[in-house]
Amino acid sequence: MSLDYNTLVLGTLTSAVAYFYFKLSTEADVHPMVLQQQSDVAPIRQPNESSVYRSKQTPDGVPLLGERDHQLPTSMVDFWAQAAAALPDKAFLHHKDPQRPGDTSESTQFVNLPYRVFQERLHRVTRGLAAQLLPLPGEKPAIDTASPPRVALLLPNSAEWLLTYYALLRLGCVVVPLYTQWSTDQLATILQRAQVDTVVLPEVSSMAAVTAVASTASIIRIVSVPGLPLEKTNADIRTSGDAGALTPEETTRVFVTLTDTLKDPRFKHIQFSDLELSEDSAAVALSIDDLTMPEPDQLAQIMYSCDDENQLHGVASTHRQLQVSVAAFNSQFPPKERLRSEDRYMVVGALAEPAALPICHAAAQAGASILLGYYPTIESVSNDAYRARPTYIYMATPLFNGLYFAFQDHIDRFASLEGYLCKISIEQKRKLVQAGRLVSHSLWDYVYFRHFRASLGSLVRVIQTDGVHATWGAAEFIRSMLACQVILTQGVARTGDFSTATQIYDYTEPYGQHVGAPLAVNELKLVNTGAYTTIEGHGSPASADNPRGELRVRGPNVLAEVTDSGAVLPVDTGRQWVPTGRVAEILPNCTFKILGSAVTYRALKQSGRYVALAELENIYRTSRLVSQICLFPGQDGEALKAVIFPHHFAMYQRF
Repeated sequence: MSLDYNTLVLGTLTSAVAYFYFKLSTEADVHPMVLQQQSDVAPIRQPNESSVYRSKQTPDGVPLLGERDHQLPTSMVDFWAQAAAALPDKAFLHHKDPQRPGDTSESTQFVNLPYRVFQERLHRVTRGLAAQLLPLPGEKPAIDTASPPRVALLLPNSAEWLLTYYALLRLGCVVVPLYTQWSTDQLATILQRAQVDTVVLPEVSSMAAVTAVASTASIIRIVSVPGLPLEKTNADIRTSGDAGALTPEETTRVFVTLTDTLKDPRFKHIQFSDLELSEDSAAVALSIDDLTMPEPDQLAQIMYSCDDENQLHGVASTHRQLQVSVAAFNSQFPPKERLRSEDRYMVVGALAEPAALPICHAAAQAGASILLGYYPTIESVSNDAYRARPTYIYMATPLFNGLYFAFQDHIDRFASLEGYLCKISIEQKRKLVQAGRLVSHSLWDYVYFRHFRASLGSLVRVIQTDGVHATWGAAEFIRSMLACQVILTQGVARTGDFSTATQIYDYTEPYGQHVGAPLAVNELKLVNTGAYTTIEGHGSPASADNPRGELRVRGPNVLAEVTDSGAVLPVDTGRQWVPTGRVAEILPNCTFKILGSAVTYRALKQSGRYVALAELENIYRTSRLVSQICLFPGQDGEALKAVIFPHHFAMYQRF
């Protein structure tokens, strides 16, 4: 039997319609009832406070790992030893060829470092560092827990970063991760306050880092790592206006060799290659099993947030709390959606970021691969993602917003008809998302969005970022276009940047405007709720269903504060409520919407009303005539005053 042309076309169209009809069924990915109340709410509350909100996953109302006798692995190195033993030849790290630092061309190859090779190198680095930091020889060499060595990690993302980090944790040292982009004043202040005695630097480092190290009297050892990429500091980016690759003139002006610059006799210079190939008799004879294991409550890490060198904030983690942070990360996912051994986790941001490290630990525990690189721009992210094809991406908020704007800019450059059709397709995909369906095989995907997905490797299933600073609408837009889950988290330095997260199947309105429910390791509440009932700039007043107030948090992942002298203040993680410095609103589905920082709210003296200065400033900035605006209360405390910087070109056009 022969088929004519019309019959063939009709059959093809019928099959296509049937395919898309069944694939695009109206059944949501999760039942709407599950999303109506996403937190467990305590029945009792104190006056002028909200109820206590906790995750529905918490057993008997006790935060996960809140009990002190909960069994955890002893060391972070042992945390993923089982995965390393089960998958010895599985690639643990994908990173750029260290012989070609800074090269972003497509010909640059990724170096695969299997779990077995990484563990062998880790053992050698641990023995080498032990020879430098421990009193060898000895029957049971151990760190003095009363005053352990404090080691600053001032490295770009690299295999050497993770090798040094895990080796120091195994020895019981205190690790101080630092951003390579920080200025001289910021680095010097942190090094002095943290009382660092050893610093790990690239062999060719920035002048900012070298000057900061030279001015810190407590530093006596410098470990230099060769062959690492050169990264611009924030000051250099502001000066040049370009976050991309360094020019030869910038390289000569900004970077110097350590041994040529730091010649003070108080410094003991150590080559990283010598740590791995140490011929010290005590180090060669030392077995990793001979080292004393650090105690769970022993200090492990100090991290600093540094928006301004005059407003530094240091927090300290114990070994137990590092493992609790991994549990906090895993608790936001259903078991089937957690990191798996076949996943590739891409770090788009610095490893020194508090939110990036727990995901690295979770990936290592699951036997997944980790993709490391230097990503100053969205183009550099796309180049590596296109070739490495990650499945899970942690993205720093500026780059997440940059991805959103890059997609928008690409769409705006379409021809008029194509741009019109593309915007229709975006709206159709957004309606699917709002209906609870995340699909990657609609007609619009085949026509338009597969090209956008290809720019990130086509396999991305989860993107995670900070929801507080994400551009409004960016999460829903990226979720619709890439057909991947977008997890928005919220936290402060004292919770390791994790205390709430959106559910992986939460497509409900107002998606992208809230930061989810508490994690299984946290409890949250609002205080001073009466003062924020009416806030100028935030629309309708608060009610019993959506109270507003200052956000407090407690749980086993609440970290201790570090004083300016480097001392660690004790904290009762089970009972002590910690202020976050943020004002929040609880939505009817028991999720939290961050309204802003508490310092941006001002109470008017006579009326007692609160004014959201940041929100009002954002409203004024929507005018074409306003470039920048700063609002502040007048001397009477009632009237608001403003300093406005106009758009001169717009004013000339108008007047």
